Amino acid sequence: DGQAGPFGRPLALASFLINVGSWPDAPQDFLYTNSLVHLLNGLLITLLSLRLVPYIPWIKHGEEWFALAVGCLWISSPLLMSTSLMIVQRMTSLSATFALATFLAYVIAWSNRPRFPRLATLLMAASVAIGTTLSALTKETGALVPLYVWVLHVFLLESKDLNCKRIGRESESESECVPREIPCSEPLNVKVAYPQRLPLRVPLGQQRDGLFSVFKLVFFFLPAILLAGYAIDFCINSATQFSGRKFGLLDRVLTELRILFEYLRLIILPDRPSLGPFHDDYEISRSLIDPATTLAAAI
Repeated sequence: DGQAGPFGRPLALASFLINVGSWPDAPQDFLYTNSLVHLLNGLLITLLSLRLVPYIPWIKHGEEWFALAVGCLWISSPLLMSTSLMIVQRMTSLSATFALATFLAYVIAWSNRPRFPRLATLLMAASVAIGTTLSALTKETGALVPLYVWVLHVFLLESKDLNCKRIGRESESESECVPREIPCSEPLNVKVAYPQRLPLRVPLGQQRDGLFSVFKLVFFFLPAILLAGYAIDFCINSATQFSGRKFGLLDRVLTELRILFEYLRLIILPDRPSLGPFHDDYEISRSLIDPATTLAAAI
């Protein structure tokens, strides 16, 4: 009937028009398009990894090889097989395309913030706003894109290494600071000049400008509050949401703890029977000790 999810997923449904001439005689063309989307996601993962390398202190050499390896692992992961081999899963893969494009655009804009702080902040806002809209209109999980960007921002782009002291190189314009690790015994007032690919951190004074504060309020804090409100409302009305099912909200949360570790296992040790789309016989967790693996997953 052309309806899927609370937002309707119009972009995902519209993408099937690419192969409308192949239906119903050549459904393999839909899978061909799905594969192209998957390859595009692999390219975005590679480019994003390459852009994030300067923010990962333990990577000293072979940046391009690292990014290429991450992209190849994504493309070849058996766990993502269903996104290409099930036509309807284009909703998931295409939503991921918009999310990954958002992350890449955000990181590129952030890396240019020392030189163009206001323009870069506006580009960051535009990337999150446009990317979230496109991703959510493809699949509702795209509404989480601002939170993913926030996590990326806090734990990589603005991360601080608590295990060592850092020194920086001041540019001629005194507008960029590139932190580098040094032994904790080194004095803090030493300045070392060396080439660097990208500025790793914007000076603290620039991070606290008014425009950037507004950006964080609108694109980080507000979405978090809205999603928290939605989660609270869902919990309050969980009896209605799970009516007619053999499990409740708590059962689902406990079961998903085990499912998460099952996904992690399949990434490392994939097996063909577990990679199929049907898991209707999955054992439900009724408590932390029923089954016992629930407690282990929770810990």
